[in-house]
Amino acid sequence: MVKMIVGVEYHFNASHALEILKEPLHGHTYEVRVEVRGELGEGNMIVDFLILDKIIRPLIEKLDHSHLNNLLKCSNPTAEYVAKWLADEISKGLRERDLRVELHSIYVREGKEGWAKIEF
Repeated sequence: MVKMIVGVEYHFNASHALEILKEPLHGHTYEVRVEVRGELGEGNMIVDFLILDKIIRPLIEKLDHSHLNNLLKCSNPTAEYVAKWLADEISKGLRERDLRVELHSIYVREGKEGWAKIEF
């Protein structure tokens, strides 16, 4: 079988304050890319994008226009922390649906300046 990686992309706006850096409340537009890997199977796909969307979109909608410190119950909700939170939640959704794919990477861009990426 052929192993492949497919991905989806989302955007959201949110505010946060970083206590560790003494940064006051401010906001960003975030870009999120999620990649999963698996074997090419029935229907010549590894997973239907609509199924991925059913797992990921509710998480993005929860983040959108939120104050990340409150939503994530975290005093320093950095791009790295958001990526880890998304990884945990998306992994749970993939397991619950018993999909034959695994998380490959999550990329979270905070504004235009910086980004974090988790690879599995």
